[in-house]
Amino acid sequence: PYRVEWRELEGHVTQGEIAKLAQLAVTDADKKAREPRGPPFNQPYAEFKPVFRSEIVIDDRENVWIRRFSRANATVDKWDVFDTKGGHRGIFELSSSKRIVAITSRFAYVVRTDDDDLQWVEAYSRR
Repeated sequence: PYRVEWRELEGHVTQGEIAKLAQLAVTDADKKAREPRGPPFNQPYAEFKPVFRSEIVIDDRENVWIRRFSRANATVDKWDVFDTKGGHRGIFELSSSKRIVAITSRFAYVVRTDDDDLQWVEAYSRR
């Protein structure tokens, strides 16, 4: 199940609710992104993608932001937001060319990658 578990230093574990989502199948477009010469594709592939990427951010309110895997060539990625009890607060959508790197009480910091693969840091006010 896809959920957040909070583990306290003394060992107490709080299990959050299971977030509902549909698994994404690995497609030929996903394989082509990894093997630009294919088909035929030479590497073994799982049937489904993992639910989330290793990009996880905790904001100043201790909400956890987790970036999901998306379909090949997607222009928007989804970020799940979980609260301190593991409750699924919602989904935030962000351009696939951007990723959240930090969230403070005043700003959300995002790195944008342009067409030349240059990375730009952007700050968005949290009013």
